[in-house]
Amino acid sequence: MKPGVTTEFETTEFAGITAKIINPFPSPFTVLDMTIKPGFGAPADISSTEDKLFMVIEGQLKYLIGR
Repeated sequence: MKPGVTTEFETTEFAGITAKIINPFPSPFTVLDMTIKPGFGAPADISSTEDKLFMVIEGQLKYLIGR
């Protein structure tokens, strides 16, 4: 990705989630701007090879931590 400012992002939709991919590969981390419909979201999964950071701007989000 070239340096600069853009408003054109790749967007994907799944499980009631609309995700804009802000910084695509190659990058040491991924930044997504996500909108999740109430009552929807990704199924529980384990991300053993990556850390995640979520910032909730509006509403509530339920996390499953550990197993």
